[in-house]
Amino acid sequence: MALSKLAKVQKSNEMNQANFSDFSLSCYRVLLNLISQIQRHDTDGNQLSLPVVSRMCSLSAHEYAKEFPSVANRAYEILKEATDKLLKTTFTTRSIRGNILKINVCSQAEYIDSEGRIDIEFTPNIMPHLAELGEKFTMYNLNEISGFGSIYTTRLYELLMQFKTTGELRISVADLRFKLGCTEIFSRYNNLKQKAIDHAVDEINSQWTLNIKYEEIKTGRTVTDLIFTFKQTFTRKAYDPIKKKMRTQLTRPRRKTSKEMAAEQEELAI
Repeated sequence: MALSKLAKVQKSNEMNQANFSDFSLSCYRVLLNLISQIQRHDTDGNQLSLPVVSRMCSLSAHEYAKEFPSVANRAYEILKEATDKLLKTTFTTRSIRGNILKINVCSQAEYIDSEGRIDIEFTPNIMPHLAELGEKFTMYNLNEISGFGSIYTTRLYELLMQFKTTGELRISVADLRFKLGCTEIFSRYNNLKQKAIDHAVDEINSQWTLNIKYEEIKTGRTVTDLIFTFKQTFTRKAYDPIKKKMRTQLTRPRRKTSKEMAAEQEELAI
């Protein structure tokens, strides 16, 4: 029996680095799940052109709970909440002229109570960031973020995945604050570090063998920039004897086993 394909999040690097305002973790997961539903290829595997890709996507409570089992008992409630949130949300980035640019996420969103399902239509302006992406895009499996309990952890993981082949992310504190959605809170760097950055790094490292570390760069006495380093993903071409053709082979960090995580917790408790 063929294995079911993992749901993949794919979005432009520009969208990956954008600010999503005050999204809760649950609602942001709904958005990512909906993005993973976009059909970018035809039945033969050929990439569809942007005008052909459907802007309509659906997500059921059952599908949501399958990806995020820790909140399965709240799946219906989360989809209802997300229906309103998605309609009110924009993602904020910079235009080619350097101005602040806001793009609405959805044109419409409907929660079908009798079926426990949300139907949404992405806006035309957001679709270039979700389909026919060329080479400048970020991609990861949706289940990779299923164990994270913080929106900051999820967002930092996404930012790192954009640089997974180099294993290094250099970013200013101001830029990171913007991309994590912390522009209105954690005004002091120490608060941002403790409640967002360190928490996110610790949570990712506790679940994945990324071994994330970061260096603080100071201007005078002020921390102005950060350099994150982590275990990178290597790609190489390998011959597939079954399909009799070359394919891309990945060597990447893995999710830690429950035994490994338990052992680490015991060490911390000592």
